[in-house]
Amino acid sequence: MRTPSSAWRRWSLKGLDEAVAHGFQNSAALAPLRKPIQLLKQGIQPWVDHSYTQRYLPYLSVFFTFLLLFSLPFTSSGQSALLVLLCSAFSFLRVILIKERYSFGALFLWVLIFVGWGLVASAFSPFLKLSLYGYAKSLTYFLCYLCFLINLRTVRTMRGSLWTVAISAVIVSVYGLYQWTIDVPPLALWDDPGSSYTLTRVYSFLGNPNLLAGYLLPTLSFTV
Repeated sequence: MRTPSSAWRRWSLKGLDEAVAHGFQNSAALAPLRKPIQLLKQGIQPWVDHSYTQRYLPYLSVFFTFLLLFSLPFTSSGQSALLVLLCSAFSFLRVILIKERYSFGALFLWVLIFVGWGLVASAFSPFLKLSLYGYAKSLTYFLCYLCFLINLRTVRTMRGSLWTVAISAVIVSVYGLYQWTIDVPPLALWDDPGSSYTLTRVYSFLGNPNLLAGYLLPTLSFTV
C-alpha cells in the first residue's frame, strides 16, 4: 500500500526534478547560454572570494525581494517594474558570484516553455509592437518568479516573505477601513450613480475595489 507521501511524489513533478536539473547542466542546446556565464564566473571569482560583496550579497538580494513583495500595493506599474529589475540584478549577481546550488526543476521547465511559447506567439502576431509590449509585461512576472526561486529557498526566507506580505496587507486593510469610516467617494465609474443603495466601496492604495479584493483574498490563506 502506498503511503500518502509516495503517492504525492508519483503524481507531482517532484520526481522529475533531478532529471530536469541534470538536463539543464548537460544540454547541448543550452551550452551557448552556459558558456558565457561560466567564463564570467571564472573571470571575476578571484576578485570576490575575500570581499565583502560575497558576504553581504545574499542578504541584499533577499532584502530587495522582500521590498518588492512589500511595496506592490503602494507603487505604480512602472515603479514595480523598476523594483523587479533591481531585484533581478541582485539575484543575477548572487548566481554569478556566490557558490550555491539552485533547484531549477520540472516546474521551472514548464514555466520556461510557457515563456518561450509566448515569445513565438508575439513574434507572429499581426500587431507586433503591441504584442511585444505585452510580452515585456509577461517577462516581469517571469523575472519575479526567478527572484523568488533564487532567494526564497529556505524555511526562514519563506516565512520572512509571508510576514512581509502580511504586514503590507494589514496596512492596506487598515487604510481601507479608514476610507469606509469616512464614506470615501469612488474614483471611477464602478458604481451606478442612479442606484438606490448607499454602500461605500473602498479601494485603499490600489485605486479600485476589485483590485483591492483581488490583492487581499490570497493573503487570507496564510494570515488566518
